[in-house]
Amino acid sequence: MIYPNFVYKGVGRHFRKGGTYDYTQVLNDADLTEKMQNGWHESLLEAMEAEDSKDSIKVEDEPETSVPAKRRGRPKKVTDGVE
Repeated sequence: MIYPNFVYKGVGRHFRKGGTYDYTQVLNDADLTEKMQNGWHESLLEAMEAEDSKDSIKVEDEPETSVPAKRRGRPKKVTDGVE
């Protein structure tokens, strides 16, 4: 790898389609290894895919509830048997 270079995370202060990301500069192999061990990625695409896969895992792990979703719009008209 040529230095200096950048590494990326899938969540941060910069906006992307579907979320945010962050980046920081690495200056040598030791710096790169440290960042990679702390969740940084060599490309923005890798960082986005890693973060998006975390989101899908979180959704699958959430327990299902028996509470129905709220309906939007006007409530049904109550007619008390009058047609």
